[in-house]
Amino acid sequence: MNMDNETVQVLYTEEIIPSKKFIKSDFLFFVVVAFLVIAVILIVSVVQVLFNIPRILAQVVLYIVLCLFAVWLYKKKLVVYRYTLTERMLSVERVIGKKARPDHQIHLVDIVRIGPYEKMNGEKTDSRHKSYHGKKENTTALLFKNGKKTDMLLISPSQEMQENILKQWKKARR
Repeated sequence: MNMDNETVQVLYTEEIIPSKKFIKSDFLFFVVVAFLVIAVILIVSVVQVLFNIPRILAQVVLYIVLCLFAVWLYKKKLVVYRYTLTERMLSVERVIGKKARPDHQIHLVDIVRIGPYEKMNGEKTDSRHKSYHGKKENTTALLFKNGKKTDMLLISPSQEMQENILKQWKKARR
């Protein structure tokens, strides 16, 4: 049995955390979320009584509103993206709390182009993957081969990470 383990050297890693514009404290954030959920339940109950809306309809509307709020909260406020660059790969993980789930692992030789999203917006791709926070216009786009398809990955790395990705990508293409 051959037990050769390949060692992978991590060149650079960073986590992109959602911005906390209004509420800086995590505890206060969860208090506000709990208050909003209770407020929505109360508003739907009051509307149901005032306008004599059937209870099942009010509950379905409430459920839909709370589910949409939960999806928004998950995507915009709870997800942290971790970008890891090695000698041959760029890895993107979605981190929630202590659980990390790999989203993409792209071999640097499979990357066709790297640039600002604004300049690559018109590129023909089979699918687009979003792993960023902030405005789409401020993201970096990676055009890469995924089998026979060409995909685009949108990320929001720091300037230093962008430079490291470009440098390592140029080395890998040689």
